Amino acid sequence: IINYELIIVGDEKNLLNKDTEVINSINEKNIKFTGKIDDHLLIDYIRKASFVIVPSLYEGFGLVPLEALYLNTKPIISNIEVFEEAYKEFDVLFFKVNDYIDLANKVNYSDIKLKVNKKLLDEKFSSYKYMKMIEDDLNEL
Repeated sequence: IINYELIIVGDEKNLLNKDTEVINSINEKNIKFTGKIDDHLLIDYIRKASFVIVPSLYEGFGLVPLEALYLNTKPIISNIEVFEEAYKEFDVLFFKVNDYIDLANKVNYSDIKLKVNKKLLDEKFSSYKYMKMIEDDLNEL
């Protein structure tokens, strides 16, 4: 088991979890909140990270895993439907929603090396592709 430092981008006051055990563990020395940061620092954090963890319960799309893939950092993301559909073709790790043991196992026993096909990433998530889909939908109206 590797001893990681957990860096949470954002402010501790915005933590949605009211679980006393979780809140008390925030005071541990290996957990750090960044507070509000600019995009350049965010990119630097993502590039230097072993993993980017996105424990979302729901998302409209979820750009953070995409940003991590482009910055060559392996995402560990919850197995919500939108993530599974968007990222199933890529080198991401899915963990079961609300299963901290599954998440811990992914962090502790997974290879941090990322194998990403940038061409496929560009093809799947190109702005041109999405603009064309919107245009086609509008033309059908």
